[in-house]
Amino acid sequence: MPTRYRSLFVAVCLIAGFALFMPASGSASTTWNVLSNPISASQLTDMPWGENSYWLQPWRSSLVTRPATALQTAIGINFDVPPQDAMDTARLLAASGVRRARLEISWNDMEYGDPTQLENSSQWAEYITALRHYGIRPLILVNGDPEGPTPDEPVTLDLTAPAAAGARTVSLSSASAAHVVPGLTGFSYDGDVARVLITSVSVLDIATLSQPLYTSLPAGPVAATTLEYEPFAPPDLITGAANPRFQQTLAGWLSYVKSVCQFVAGVYGSDNFDVEVWNEDQTFLNEGNYFNPVPDPGSNGSTTYAVLQSTVQMLHDPANGLTGVQVGDGFSNQVPWTSGTTVPPGTAAIDRHPYVQTVNVYPGSGSAEAGVQPVNLLGLPVKAADGVVQPTFTPTFRAFFPEYYLTGIQTETLMRDLSSTIVSNVDGVIHGATTHPSGGAAPAMWITEDELDQNVALANGLPASDLQEFQAKAALRFYLSYASEGAQAIDLFAADGGSCCQIIPTAFFSALASNPSSYPGNLGGLTMQALGRMTSQLSGARPIAQPRHLSLTSIAQYGENSQFTGNGTAGYPDLYDRDVLAFFPFQVNANTFLAGVYVMTRDLTHWYTSTPLPGQSDYDLPPESFQLTIGGVNAANAAVSLYDPMTGLQQPAAIISRAGTQIVVQLSATDSPRMLEIYDGSPAAAPKGPSGLTLSVPAKLPAATALKHGVKLLVGCVPACTAKITALPRHGSRVYGRATGHPTTARSVVKVTLKLSRKGRKWLGSRKVTRLRITARNKAGTKVSKVIKITHGRARKAR
Repeated sequence: MPTRYRSLFVAVCLIAGFALFMPASGSASTTWNVLSNPISASQLTDMPWGENSYWLQPWRSSLVTRPATALQTAIGINFDVPPQDAMDTARLLAASGVRRARLEISWNDMEYGDPTQLENSSQWAEYITALRHYGIRPLILVNGDPEGPTPDEPVTLDLTAPAAAGARTVSLSSASAAHVVPGLTGFSYDGDVARVLITSVSVLDIATLSQPLYTSLPAGPVAATTLEYEPFAPPDLITGAANPRFQQTLAGWLSYVKSVCQFVAGVYGSDNFDVEVWNEDQTFLNEGNYFNPVPDPGSNGSTTYAVLQSTVQMLHDPANGLTGVQVGDGFSNQVPWTSGTTVPPGTAAIDRHPYVQTVNVYPGSGSAEAGVQPVNLLGLPVKAADGVVQPTFTPTFRAFFPEYYLTGIQTETLMRDLSSTIVSNVDGVIHGATTHPSGGAAPAMWITEDELDQNVALANGLPASDLQEFQAKAALRFYLSYASEGAQAIDLFAADGGSCCQIIPTAFFSALASNPSSYPGNLGGLTMQALGRMTSQLSGARPIAQPRHLSLTSIAQYGENSQFTGNGTAGYPDLYDRDVLAFFPFQVNANTFLAGVYVMTRDLTHWYTSTPLPGQSDYDLPPESFQLTIGGVNAANAAVSLYDPMTGLQQPAAIISRAGTQIVVQLSATDSPRMLEIYDGSPAAAPKGPSGLTLSVPAKLPAATALKHGVKLLVGCVPACTAKITALPRHGSRVYGRATGHPTTARSVVKVTLKLSRKGRKWLGSRKVTRLRITARNKAGTKVSKVIKITHGRARKAR
């Protein structure tokens, strides 16, 4: 959140929220406008492969209520911090609800000459120890990046004569020639190590090259590199026999993966972790990038499939002690072709990197993607007489938002692979969440990298003061949307990602550098704070094998605000905010659901107003009123509350009608997720009449602060009421503190300090307490409970 807003009283934020909840009276023409049947398979099926749409929303093709544990365990991050900061960073991540961390240990991190041993193994042990200590599940990226594809050794070669670009030989000194390992020693190009290899050296010290030099080389000393292994050749010779050159490099690869995984298992204490096979750049997987002509013309077969298959088989071999390791297909990170039917049996996940690299402007970028046919809201394509794809109308808007690849803006929507109810045909291959290889289970999807580039946001007008809020909003939307649609893991990039994607502020790492003995948790930044608040709402989530599915049968919007303007026809209407209102439900326990609710705005750099409401910035969508018709609940007993993890405040929400298994909830939504809690258990919890009760608590609180100053709370009522507030153990029945709040007028908010009793102070000071439940009740029978995470100071372990 921008600094200029942090000093405002949070109570003002809540008061403004209640005012916004009431329908505006300034415009007689403003009415409730209803979107019926917002969930429809046609949102995806009307846009088959090769078609795109700015109106169709594939993420609305189905609505699945998932266990809240699926959201909890999906939240991850790329763990790219210095090793000396690993323990403190893991502590911050765990406190914020992060359960996964992706860490690259590349092939080049093995020792040259003994590639079964890690270089700097103590450094890698620091990372794994930190993750183990804070209960974070590692995802180990094993990769052969062309900047260092295998273990290597630098070597200096003396050229006795200059060599021009395009040369196929170089002349070496006799001493240099003795250091050449044919097929492994070579010259680098454009950052790629040994891109031009020396294949042989004659008795006259003339070195033959694997392909023409990209650039000229001077006479005298020239830097070169000797690789441990050759680039991957195709797995099969033209005769059909196994290619020995492929087998030799594959053996080195498998030895590396086995050594890394056994090391991680030894430090982590189990083999219950994940491995991602390869990353984005696949240069080293194609010998054609290093040889021209290639050594074995006519060789064929899929290198990526063979490498992945062999890796899965090696890790699943009980003899290696790594059968618990789950394997993700990193070869698929940047391509849409991989399906559950095309991966080797035993592959646990297909990995994706759904980056939005820039702000796409329409009409313009991407509007006329080659070979892609636009369709409108009705799924109807339009072609000109000459057969060239020409939409009759392209709306004017900008796209820069986390859920881009869940929409229909590009034909490569990830919903083709995430949908558990719809099977898609992509160039003759069946896609869908239930597809699987013969003899194997359906793989999950892991989002192992994703983010919105902060430099792009700045270049498109977002002020630097709004970056933290932009990033926090994007993170919450990434996690909620992809987890709800079925992604098993979402690892945002990155903890210490630099100017493009720094999730944890540099101030945190600077504080560690200046004082390594202190933990600067207060400098963790808004993204970690907001994430911690969101995940705190999932406290007490239980594994649920068969969730009770909620339905969403209509969305009513007060007004006609939209993401873009259509041309007034049925096929090309405005894209109203109700069309993109996200409702992503998760079941916490038998009677409690949490749903992320927000307007899925198209551009997070969009400027809205110079007079934002308290707690919002110029770049936040002003809250709008919606009515959601939700089914699948015990309507008679249902009660709702709405929590904003960006501010830590309760927001207005009420059930305005109920019957049978259906309720209509009225709430205010913005472009940042708010968590709608639906409880349908005890009748005592259901609101009676129009009364409402809100309770705002800190996400976490040091025990020392609570003991010395009490617990600071905000309580609000609609209409005015008296609220009794109690403090009790998270799973206990004893009350260790009481207070009373008196909101004296409708929509008022009061500050309450809850002091603990003598027994409560003794209990809290026992250092065993990690959760404190605060409950507020009013005479109308409304109850709101929130949990505060309690932290205790402790002596810091020596590094």
